[in-house]
Amino acid sequence: MYSLRADGRRQPAQAALNYHKQVSFQNWAASRGYDSVGVAQVRDFFHTNAGAADEWWYATRTERPIVDMNRDGTASLAERNYYAGSDAWLNDYERDEDADGLSNGWETRGCMTPGYWDALYDKETPYPVKYGAPRLDDPDTDGDGVRDGADDQDNDDVPNVMECSRSMALAGSTIDPADLTTLPGKGIVNPFNPCLPHVLSRSCNRYPTIGKEWAPFNPDDTYYEIKN
Repeated sequence: MYSLRADGRRQPAQAALNYHKQVSFQNWAASRGYDSVGVAQVRDFFHTNAGAADEWWYATRTERPIVDMNRDGTASLAERNYYAGSDAWLNDYERDEDADGLSNGWETRGCMTPGYWDALYDKETPYPVKYGAPRLDDPDTDGDGVRDGADDQDNDDVPNVMECSRSMALAGSTIDPADLTTLPGKGIVNPFNPCLPHVLSRSCNRYPTIGKEWAPFNPDDTYYEIKN
């Protein structure tokens, strides 16, 4: 969205801060009890053993703001404006026409399309179950009363909006590509793989056929290339 200056040059006209579609999603979330969600703790490192009792998964879940991608307990300005670029203005890709908490770009060719993950993270084996993607022009694609950003495509109890960016989930964590044990588990999100980031999620099949393993069980996969 642009307006014309007196000299005829275009200038941005839609500010990211207090964008009305974003406000609509946040108001809906607050009215329906989705402004904060209970998420299971993620182990410090991706390959850390959970322990005999798996206490980390079955313990009481921690309430986080629904846009708290890095799970630090605070919805930062960057997270509240999660589809905004660094210039504080929204372009068509960054806007959210159906006010579902997911930007137009995310729903057309970005993180809320399965092909995005298959192409960007091509060194990870996709999950064998193919989950549907939300629609750009429908805030509640599956008609269950939950807007798509707060919904959960892979039923792993992590909202879609919290699984849309690995870089946001990591929030500046340092990764050593030579050592996978340094990879923080919270950063390995994927809205179309119920085993990421939680291998103990209710919908993750943890028993793949040998030789046909999917992420994160395939020993030949590579997980440290954080590209989005």
